[in-house]
Amino acid sequence: QASYIVEGRIKGGKSVRKTIGNIDHLPLDEARLDAREMLLKLKRGVDISKEEPAVAPKNNSLSDVLETYLRNRLKLKPSTRKDYKNVLNNCFESLLPEKVEHITQEDIATIYKDLVSKSSEAYANKAMRTLKAVLNSTGLVVNPVTQFLKVSGVSTVSEARTRYLSADELVEILEWSKHADFKEHPAQPLYEFCQLLAVYLMTGLRKNEALLLKKSDYDRAENVLKISNVNRRVKRDQVAA
Repeated sequence: QASYIVEGRIKGGKSVRKTIGNIDHLPLDEARLDAREMLLKLKRGVDISKEEPAVAPKNNSLSDVLETYLRNRLKLKPSTRKDYKNVLNNCFESLLPEKVEHITQEDIATIYKDLVSKSSEAYANKAMRTLKAVLNSTGLVVNPVTQFLKVSGVSTVSEARTRYLSADELVEILEWSKHADFKEHPAQPLYEFCQLLAVYLMTGLRKNEALLLKKSDYDRAENVLKISNVNRRVKRDQVAA
């Protein structure tokens, strides 16, 4: 198998050669960095051919790195921790057993294209941001996600929203959500969607918070919807069920 090689002369001594690593496992940019470090040692009079090879950390697979990342980030919310795990398990399952230093920008490019074709560009970009953050925590000299983004020109920055619902649109949504007559309307799916939007508008709940609601949160006796997780009580006649 082909490998990267560095060769140079020890200061005041002989010429030596040393293997840096296999080209299939080590990105070119990382090999160049290692070569510069070895050549600097030669100039200082160090015989790199007699140095013991560096022992790789035992727990440096992407799966291990993720667990370490989540364990060290004490301020991460439980929902954020769960999201990180879901993203890496769903998008980078094939890379989880791999040592992080062996993950290449080509691996990332292949996965990105697959994500865009199967889901959406927005989700693929989110996956890239997540993996980039996890790999940055390892101290890698070159992050393969960063490499891929630079070469491909892909930007993972979400575009800012430039439009909001107008007052008239909000009124129309609430009207659609309140009148039972609309249940038989040909545009029934729109009626159900407006009901959902009304819940968000009237409670201020985020999507992940609303998904935590249960039937038991509605008190028929008091005719109220109890939202304990945000310490609110919303009258049932204000929000369509």
